[in-house]
Amino acid sequence: LFSANQNGAAAIVLNRPKALNSLTYDMVRLIGEKLNEWETDQNVSIVVIKGAGPKGLCAGGDIKALYEARSSKQALQDAERFFETEYEVDMAVHRFSKPIIACLDGIVMG
Repeated sequence: LFSANQNGAAAIVLNRPKALNSLTYDMVRLIGEKLNEWETDQNVSIVVIKGAGPKGLCAGGDIKALYEARSSKQALQDAERFFETEYEVDMAVHRFSKPIIACLDGIVMG
């Protein structure tokens, strides 16, 4: 879930509370796309990241996908694609020119 408001704040809400907001490939891909968009958006001056639900921000990558990676070549390729994209997003966060605030309430792993 992504949003931007008139006050210059953009938000990323990790919305998988039943899975402790663990990251999927689609989530990291979309986060990367939004960060690229917001990097040059003059209306965005800060990004806030938080997790949905009461238990925490994020449990890291979805372990189920990693477990399945041992079952087939396709599952292994999917896991590799996840990590490649996730590391690219980590670098985008590191290089992001605007402040990013992460609300670290509860579980934070990965």
